[in-house]
Amino acid sequence: MKVLYLADASSIHTVRWIQHFAKIGWEVHLMSFSNLNEKIDRVKSYKIPFNFLKKINYLVMIPYIKKIAKQIQPDIIHAHYLTSYGGIAGRLGFGSIILSAWGSDVLISLIGKGFYSKFLRWFTSRSLNNAVAITSESEVVKNALVGYLGVEKQKVFVFPWGIDTSIFYPGYKNSIELWRKKLNIADGYKVILSPRSMKPGYNIELIIRSIPYIVKDFPDLVFVFLCGNRDPDYYSYIKNLAKQLEIEEKLRFIENYLTTVQISEILNMSNILISIPSSDSIPISVIEGMGCNVIPICSRIEANLELKEKGANIIFTDLKPDNIAQTLLNVLNSDDKFLSDIVEQNYSQVKSQYSWENSCEMMEKIYLDVYRKKNKKCN
Repeated sequence: MKVLYLADASSIHTVRWIQHFAKIGWEVHLMSFSNLNEKIDRVKSYKIPFNFLKKINYLVMIPYIKKIAKQIQPDIIHAHYLTSYGGIAGRLGFGSIILSAWGSDVLISLIGKGFYSKFLRWFTSRSLNNAVAITSESEVVKNALVGYLGVEKQKVFVFPWGIDTSIFYPGYKNSIELWRKKLNIADGYKVILSPRSMKPGYNIELIIRSIPYIVKDFPDLVFVFLCGNRDPDYYSYIKNLAKQLEIEEKLRFIENYLTTVQISEILNMSNILISIPSSDSIPISVIEGMGCNVIPICSRIEANLELKEKGANIIFTDLKPDNIAQTLLNVLNSDDKFLSDIVEQNYSQVKSQYSWENSCEMMEKIYLDVYRKKNKKCN
């Protein structure tokens, strides 16, 4: 099987997919506007030139992408994130296209009411019509694809992108000590982790604004932010805001991209995980935290409600700094029995419902079905 991925090479989710299918012996190619942060065996990557035109560059570079795709002659093209690589895929002249919706591409960008959303609906319409399969992590996204964007229900497949339970599990004691030392976190201090991208939409600024309320009553804690995937302007805004609020000493920013093992180490170091985007699909980072016995605090959005309905024990907060602060303080001051019940329930859910192996089996089945149907037509 020869698969061409159109996806963000800097995303850990992209890396996980291409690593898996390369490992089982498939011929894997990746085209991206960003660079891979590590060399992956059996994967050939192609950097697409990017310029000041930004989104318009997706249209400008289609002839270049089409040229490379014709040289590769893939059995399947799999494009991740509908409003960027997904929109490109339908304009390359290939029949066997699979799309993966990531959440905000549908729930924010495509169903908005402004001119930009209208442009994106036009940009992605050919791909949505021509795709033979579309994957989604949540029913929320599927409902938007079918109900709002007119996608045929039978070609949307819903399953979570699970986690590798051989990596995300409670442990890593020695590594935790090294991370605490590297990040200058005092003994006995609690750690609250924000694992989401440092970009608008993830409401990092609301977390920052909640911190003065928290440290007034609970000073022995540190907030850690993963910033490998960041918007430079937004990151600068967050750091300036922290300076204005005089809370810099309570913050730790990890700017480098982390391996999955390093992410698991950071999660195991943390007591609480906070993920409060305004819109999202099923958040893998939250599931990873559940696998590492971290207490999840999340925004009350449909995807997180869906996760809770399936058995996850999530604590919800409203999107106001004082509400966020009170929710965090409630957890920080909770008794051990309450917290242990949460982590035990969540760990059990991860093992039974959210394993990476199950996700790979689902995706492989979709690939093979598409491949067989393609060959049947050719014969």
